[in-house]
Amino acid sequence: MKGVVWWWSWAVQIAKAEKLKPMEVELKKLEDLSESIVNDFAYMRAREEEMRDTNGKLQQACKDEDTVKCKH
Repeated sequence: MKGVVWWWSWAVQIAKAEKLKPMEVELKKLEDLSESIVNDFAYMRAREEEMRDTNGKLQQACKDEDTVKCKH
């Protein structure tokens, strides 16, 4: 509920500052939301690549050393 109140406050402030109609406020909200989603996906993709690289390096190190610590 707090997020809804925050968004409503934000939307009212933007609408007043830019003299936007209600439909324009909704479009602005959707634009901001879609930008946020795209940014989140880009971040997750980068993190996945990092984790995959780390996992590959660990597996290679285990193959090279063949130590007890590396056994599952």
